Amino acid sequence: MYLIWELLRLLIIPKASPPQLQSPYLITDLFHNIDSKAYTIVAGYKINDTVIIEAGYGHNRNDYNNLKNKARAYYLESEIKIADGFTITPEIGKTDYQTSNGIDEGEIDYLTVKWQFNF
Repeated sequence: MYLIWELLRLLIIPKASPPQLQSPYLITDLFHNIDSKAYTIVAGYKINDTVIIEAGYGHNRNDYNNLKNKARAYYLESEIKIADGFTITPEIGKTDYQTSNGIDEGEIDYLTVKWQFNF
């Protein structure tokens, strides 16, 4: 979010920026010293020919220019085959935006259902 704000600030109000921010290399300077780590773990099990369950977890961490941002997500879904070419996939999960520079960014719980027809 900080990066987007800085880019917008430079594009919209360049005259109000301090002289050192007028550098033509500022935009590329924002991308120096980035350290990003992420991983995803997914496991599935086929109960029978019509039901498959899957669970997953993902986590990422970004450190750039002394700014730290973390997030994680996990879910459980089940693919249910109703007929040839027709599946329903209910999913429940949580996205936890955790913290950005020590500020809690909240979390989102969700429940979705995907209907898919293959012709």
